[in-house]
Amino acid sequence: QTRAMADSSTSSVSFSLKRSMSDEPLGHRSPPQELAHAFDPEEVKSWDPDRFFFVKKLQDATRNQGTVILMRDLLEPRFVAVKVMPNHWVGSSHENFLRMHPWETELPWQDVGTAKYLASIGWKYSMELLGVFRDKHHTEVVSEYATHGDLFKWCSDVDLDLGPSREEAVWPMVVQVLQGMRELHEMSISHRDISLENVLVTDEEGPVPKIIDFGMASTSRFVQTTTGKKAYQAPELHADEPVDSFLADAFSMGVTIFAIYMKDYPWTNTLDCKCFLYAKENGIRGLMSKRKVKNSSKRFIEVMSEPFVALLEGLLCFNPSGRLTLGETAFHDGRPSVWEQVWVRYGP
Repeated sequence: QTRAMADSSTSSVSFSLKRSMSDEPLGHRSPPQELAHAFDPEEVKSWDPDRFFFVKKLQDATRNQGTVILMRDLLEPRFVAVKVMPNHWVGSSHENFLRMHPWETELPWQDVGTAKYLASIGWKYSMELLGVFRDKHHTEVVSEYATHGDLFKWCSDVDLDLGPSREEAVWPMVVQVLQGMRELHEMSISHRDISLENVLVTDEEGPVPKIIDFGMASTSRFVQTTTGKKAYQAPELHADEPVDSFLADAFSMGVTIFAIYMKDYPWTNTLDCKCFLYAKENGIRGLMSKRKVKNSSKRFIEVMSEPFVALLEGLLCFNPSGRLTLGETAFHDGRPSVWEQVWVRYGP
């Protein structure tokens, strides 16, 4: 499967897809202002090649110039996911990395620090960080292994036709990811790169999402840097002005939910893709009424329930002031959230 997407006319384009709910306010927790500082570089241990047995390569970690490998921890024993990054890239600490790469937005020590912090408070939607190791040439970040891969793989494995049965099948996963993102924001952490690839799925008496890759995360709600994958970026990120990262994450969640269900993307980017420009002119509902399902004469809107379309419309609102929130207590003005949406609250 390719994760590349092509731009085409809006009527027949089909992009190749790549790679418990509560209304009560959540307790506010305060992570370190600098997330990377939740991990002390002195905790890095020497890599023991006799402890970890190579099983297979899982994927490239391109932005970190590395690779993610499935290995067997012979000490425990258990399967683990190991992100291997070159030392000349990752450096010896967060400060060292920033000195070497002052313009980089993907911060590996920030990812490690956030993962450690979230695991330390027992957050349900995080993967456990098992340790950071180093040998002569590489730094190895060892985490628990997700049994079902990422959301890209999971939604592809849900082998149901578009329609009521597929909506029903993906609903529990969508609600859990929304809840996870809501809780993250209540801890004053915005992800800023949420996508199918950055949510893993593991089995804990049923599939549970695990949010990963916090290299672009921030504890500053209002930010100005552009982050995230092009198809998921909120339109306001292109304006070179401070944006509300909670609402930018909400837009990315809209794209993620769309992709989970459709196994497709609404557009290739939120700048000049023809589908995005059509939606900007005619609205999300207009785009859904125009685009056809791959290998079908049906339009997108014909294979979606009305409550599901309403949810997507709310999350993919181009103006952040009208966008649905994820239910954060930071919004005191009573503005609508996803938790009031019929599809989320009651299911398909």
